[in-house]
Amino acid sequence: MIFMIIPLGLNIIMAYYIITQENGRNLVFYKWFIAYGKVAILFNVFASANIELLNILHSNWTGFPFFRASFSARARRIIFLCTCLNILIGEIPQVIIQVRFFFKYIYTLFIFVVY
Repeated sequence: MIFMIIPLGLNIIMAYYIITQENGRNLVFYKWFIAYGKVAILFNVFASANIELLNILHSNWTGFPFFRASFSARARRIIFLCTCLNILIGEIPQVIIQVRFFFKYIYTLFIFVVY
């Protein structure tokens, strides 16, 4: 449970932080935000589940102008670091638990079959 709550909290805080910092420091992003604020807010809400969704906003996906946000290098670096931290905090412990569970029951099944 804790492996889900901590990454979710981190994503919520960092998504809000990135958008507010970009609005304050990056004039080009601020102009884009004024023009496409609804899209930015929608992706900010979705980014609370996965911070990497903010990358879609500057991907120029399908050529739509609302996917042309100009994040600074600092914001892209923060998104990348949060993604790495989410993997370390959320995904790796889940894999360890699943592998441990798997081997525990394989061993039990092996003992049952042998005897």
